[in-house]
Order: sequence, then structure tokens, then C-alpha cells
Amino acid sequence: MTSPVTLFHCTSPCCLGQVPVAAPTVRSLDPEPITRYDSIAMILDSICMLPSVKDLLSEIEAPRRRTGRKGYSPVSMLRAFLSRFLTGSKNTQAFIRELKRSEGLRIACGLVNGVPHKSTFSRFFAKLAENTDALEIAQVELVNAMRKYLPDLGLNLAIDATDIPAYANLRRQKESIPREQRTDVDADWGYRTPKSKYGGGTGKRGGGAKMRDKNGDGHFDLFCGFKVHTVCDTKTGLPLGYIVLDARQSESTELPNVLDKILGMHSDWLKPHYLMGDKIFDGEPSHDAVMKRGIVPIFDIKKPASKGPTKHPNRHKGGLYGPDGSPTCPDSEHTVMEYIRTVRESDGAIYHEYRCNPNGCPLKSRSSGAMLYCNRREIHREKVEEGNYWMQGPVARANPFWKELHDERPEVERLFSRLKDSRSLEALTYRGLPKVRVHVGLSVLGYLGTALGRVREGRIDLIRTMTLEDEF
Repeated sequence: MTSPVTLFHCTSPCCLGQVPVAAPTVRSLDPEPITRYDSIAMILDSICMLPSVKDLLSEIEAPRRRTGRKGYSPVSMLRAFLSRFLTGSKNTQAFIRELKRSEGLRIACGLVNGVPHKSTFSRFFAKLAENTDALEIAQVELVNAMRKYLPDLGLNLAIDATDIPAYANLRRQKESIPREQRTDVDADWGYRTPKSKYGGGTGKRGGGAKMRDKNGDGHFDLFCGFKVHTVCDTKTGLPLGYIVLDARQSESTELPNVLDKILGMHSDWLKPHYLMGDKIFDGEPSHDAVMKRGIVPIFDIKKPASKGPTKHPNRHKGGLYGPDGSPTCPDSEHTVMEYIRTVRESDGAIYHEYRCNPNGCPLKSRSSGAMLYCNRREIHREKVEEGNYWMQGPVARANPFWKELHDERPEVERLFSRLKDSRSLEALTYRGLPKVRVHVGLSVLGYLGTALGRVREGRIDLIRTMTLEDEF
């Protein structure tokens, strides 16, 4: 049974007869659902409104043609390129197919004249490769836009590098082949950590080969491509800057250059307290470089590679510190001393205080079978000084606070995972270092744009969520 229709009669003079008309329906006041393409459009709007992006688009804008088909505007092309990274498309051809299928995506990109050809994307990408600095300036502007929502941004940092396999024929990338004859003259060979202990360069990652180290203790992956040396905030996971180099460049040797660039990009506000890193940064040069810039390093320590007893089991400070950096009893090299506190004297000198077990440290047994113990009861003080930062920094490794800070280090690895899974960082389809930098810049720009949208919506707890889904 149908519901009755409410009728009303028109009183307009133009109506000769009083014809019954159905009453107008009242629209619901509930907000319309936000689709995935609406979210993409809002992210693109926030990026394209940046001053640096406007300058970039005005610089690469082509003069209007008097004849022929009307071309695509630089704004639409940039929005399309950013949409490719926001949707996680693996290459340009796959993104073009998605553009043809989805009208909502075309509207978000501003492509009202159809879908550009693949060659149009290639020509526009070449123009972006001539203006890589503008993408980095845009990233700085996005980070500055989030600062007022994130007061603790930049206090604790983490540094690491991730690999990007080269888009090249590896048979033409061998070191025996002259560089000018290689497929990608800028890519080079380097090492990376495999995804699993027995994983090599096969499968999804590509561009490498499984190898063993010279001692046979573990595996490492030899690959051809590039490395992205990145610094991120450990509280939010936001990337604050990066440097793209060939894979031969080591993380430890590039540490000063990466820090100088990041501190220079955000010189007006960035004053970090701590920098976390893995054991590749363990060493006197890396620690001194970080300390000279007013930052406290929290790095893993390298353990001896050889197995079994060594000639010098304690490698530093007169035998106080063991191979793992723990302070050991001077009489018993296998017994770890207890950390008490860290003291700063009136002259600014910093000392770490340790003590042996109150009941004595076990030494060795007598012939009668009784155990011997050390009789040290004094407090042992170690001064923190230049040239010794790599073994005992301002925060002692035995201090529980060091462990809390070190637990924040994996945040940079999670950032790499999100960039590769959701922002197509690893899906490189270009050759040459300038184009690789544009590829990385667009991926990071899409990441920061998504994070800015979360922050402005008041959903800071979702700042690490990069998936864009329909919201009802």
C-alpha cells in the first residue's frame, strides 16, 4: 500500500486551472559522505595552494598555442602526478588506465579535456626534473603548516637510509662495464638489509643478489640503484628531509651532510635534542659529528664480528667497557657494573657513576671449590669527553632512559614502509638522478599532504594512516 501524496494548489495567476501538484520533498540536513576522490581533491588543493608550488607552475607553464588541440594546464598535470602517488599506482600506464575508468579521479585532477597521453606525462616530468628544489621547498612549507598543531615536532629525530632499485637492465649495470655505457649512468651498486635472514635480491624488491659476509655470520643484499638518506620525527613519523644518492654512498659517511641539510631547511625552528640511529652509525666520527651540532646521539653499538674469546675482549677505556658497551668490573671482565646516575659538575663536566655488586662480583673459584669475589666498594666515575662520545655519550647506555629513546628508532623504518606501500616510493620507472629525486619528492609530498589533512581535521592520531577510503 503506497503512502498518500500531500497535495497543494498553485495560487499563481498564470495557472488557469488548479492542477494538483505533489508537495516538494525536504532535503536531509545530514552531511554528504566523503568519498576517496574527495579526500584526494582536498589534499591536492592544499599542496597546489603553496607559494612554492605556484611559482613552480608559473615557471613551467607553456605559452598558449593559437592552433591545434588545447593542451593540458600545468596545474592539472601536477595534480595528476600527485594523484598517482596518492593512489599507489605502480607506473604511469597503470595510472592512466585508472584515470579512464574513474570520473571522480579525473575531476579531482582537473582533467576536463580527457586523459593525457603517456608522452604528455613524460614531457611534464622532464620539466619537473629541472626544478627539484621547488619540491623540497614545498615540503618545508607543509611541515611548517603542521607545526602549530604539533608543538613537540622535531625534538627527537631518527636517521636511516632506504634502497630504491634502479629501473635498468642489471646485465648492463655491471661494474666491469664503463659507466657511460650503462643503462642508468647514475645508479651504482651498494648493500642493503634483506627482508628476511635468507632473503636476497629476488622477488618484489629486485635489483640485487643474496650474499654472505666474510665471516659467514649473516646475510646482506647487494643491489643496484639509489639510497634515500632520511631524517624523521619519532613522535609523528613525519619526514623532515632527505638526500638521494647512489647506493655506493654509505649512511655513516653522509651523516654530516644529511644533518646540515635538514638543520638548514628548518633553521628557524628545528632544535633537536636526540638523534637515534642503528649500528651503522656507531663510531667516533659519527658521534663527534652529531655532538658538534648540539645533538645527543643514541646509536646502536657494533659488537665484535668474530666468535669465541678474543685477545682484547674489552676494547676501550682501559677495559671498563665490554664488547657490547656495558661497563664491566675492573677485576671481572664478564660482570656488568650497576649504573647509578649521571652528574654534571659546576664546570660543565659530565660524569657517569657506576658501582659493583654490593655483595661483590664473582671472580673465579678456588681449588677448594669456594667462590672468590671482588671487594670494590667505591663508586667508579667516567667522564664524558670529546673523543669518547662513541663509547659513553651524555646519556649512558646503561641508563634506562637510553633504552626509552632507542625504542623510538624504528619509527624511521616504519616511515619507509608506509612510503613504499602507500606512496609508491619503490615503484621507480625513471632513470637518472634528477628524475629519481623528483620521484622521491612527489612521494614525500603526497605523504606530507595527507598528514596535513589529518592534522587539520583534528585526527592527529591518524597522522600515520596513508590509506584514503570512503567515509560515510
